[in-house]
Amino acid sequence: MASYSGNAITTAELKTVLTSLKNQREAISNEYNNNIRRVLDSSSSCFSVAGLDYNTIIDTFDDTFSTMDKNFENLIYVLENNIIKNYTELVAAIRQMFGKSFADKLTNLLGINSK
Repeated sequence: MASYSGNAITTAELKTVLTSLKNQREAISNEYNNNIRRVLDSSSSCFSVAGLDYNTIIDTFDDTFSTMDKNFENLIYVLENNIIKNYTELVAAIRQMFGKSFADKLTNLLGINSK
C-alpha cells in the first residue's frame, strides 16, 4: 500500500497488525485484571504495615492501565477506521477510474498494494 524504502505494505499486513494490537490489548487487560490486581489486593495489609495508602496505590495502577487501554483503543480505531479504510477505498477508486490494468500499474508506481 504505502511505499517505505521501496517496500510496499499491503492491506493484509495492516490487518494482521490490527489483529495483533487487539490481541495484545486483550492480553494486557486480562493480565492486569486476573493477576496483577489480585496480587495488589492480597498485599493490602503489607502496604498498611509499610505505611503506604492502599487506595492510592490501587488508583495509580487502575489509572495507568486504564490510560494504556484507552491508548490501545485509539490506535486500533485509527488503524481500522482511517488508515486501512482509506487505503482500501483509494485502491478501489483508482481501479474504478482507470481500469484494472492501468490501476495496477499506477498503484505499483505509487507503492500501493491492495493484496
